[in-house]
Amino acid sequence: MSGVRQRRGPKVDRQAETIPNSNTRTTPKKNTKGAKESRSTDANAAPNAIPPWMILVGILVYIPIIGVFNPITIPPLYYHLSRRPCVGICNLEDVTKDQDEQQLQRNCGPIHTDRVVFVRIPKTASSTVISLFQQFAIDKSVTYVDLQEMEDLISSIPQEGASHQRLGYHDPNPTAFVQRKRFYYKRASNKILFPPFEAQDRTFYEGHLYFFNFTKHALHLADPEPHYVKWMPDWLIQWYHLKRPTQEQLNHIQQITMVRTPQDRLASMYYYDRHEARNQAWREQFIGRDRGNVTLEECLVDPQCVEANELRRWCSVQTEMICGVRKECSKPISDEGLRIAKENVRDHLMFTGVAERMEESMDLLGTLLPTYLEGVHKLETLPFEKKSKTSRRERTFSTKAQAVLNDICKMDNELYTYANSLLT
Repeated sequence: MSGVRQRRGPKVDRQAETIPNSNTRTTPKKNTKGAKESRSTDANAAPNAIPPWMILVGILVYIPIIGVFNPITIPPLYYHLSRRPCVGICNLEDVTKDQDEQQLQRNCGPIHTDRVVFVRIPKTASSTVISLFQQFAIDKSVTYVDLQEMEDLISSIPQEGASHQRLGYHDPNPTAFVQRKRFYYKRASNKILFPPFEAQDRTFYEGHLYFFNFTKHALHLADPEPHYVKWMPDWLIQWYHLKRPTQEQLNHIQQITMVRTPQDRLASMYYYDRHEARNQAWREQFIGRDRGNVTLEECLVDPQCVEANELRRWCSVQTEMICGVRKECSKPISDEGLRIAKENVRDHLMFTGVAERMEESMDLLGTLLPTYLEGVHKLETLPFEKKSKTSRRERTFSTKAQAVLNDICKMDNELYTYANSLLT
């Protein structure tokens, strides 16, 4: 039927459908043009190849530069180049010629030390002491290092399984307490043995810590010297403070502290915990654990409140902290712990100041440590840093409340009286 158009199917590529015979060998065409270009490129690149001697020179120059100027070495380099030289009395040889008559009459000091550790008892005007050291730090080339806090020495909330580093909480388990102490003093010993690279001539350490004989125990408690130190040049070891100090050097570590009238210190801490410590959530949790948001007067006359707030412990904390880490110093503090605390004040602490005699205490401390606080006696006013915004609610206490205070603060009252008598 010629009138009907036939539908055409898809166009088939006959050449693509052809299946080559396996017996037929096909030889690909050579791309002569590409080969010529490749040979031309290789010929042009050959004269520009870097000679081996230039690579060797580059390595010898590049490696020392990277070894000196890199993210690790630039901060120490900056501190060393930007450091200010010490002004005034910088070593003990300069002391005698600058001492005035009043200092000579006191017949005490000066004391040579490149490491001062401040045993910071909470709420004893410790912020003023730190501010003074920081104020003179630039002129005296002193580096400030914060040893942070051991949780059990300031108000904290017991919590099973609390880690060593969680601020505001501690694990009440006695085993955990021992582990926490070891962890803290190992870290503190490392900082004292190996000052930071920005440390200049002298270092001032502070923290809420028990008295600890770093001179005797730091070398054994700290980490060993890095094994790679023996392969490093001496100048690089000194640059990064990698060399462990000798025992003779550690003999110059000096420790200082401050004490305060026990019931005043307790009142300051009691209200600080309720109104300013840490954050609002922590304070609500702290008060909510049966401690009560009542005045100190009201708490003192309520035996359950005294026990819930551990007022006996917190009004003996000065004795506890100055006593140290020996088993006799564990809470509740005993008469033996008080004896050890007095012994430490007399024989081991270089200086124990009294908050109520602040100006006199700082003048004496400046005499003992002229390489840290030279000129402190010339200041018209001391930098009193009273962080507390809540004034103490009671200036005096009722007869009943005062009797409770005299009882729970007995240890600290005796230690305070002894330390006050030694301040001359």
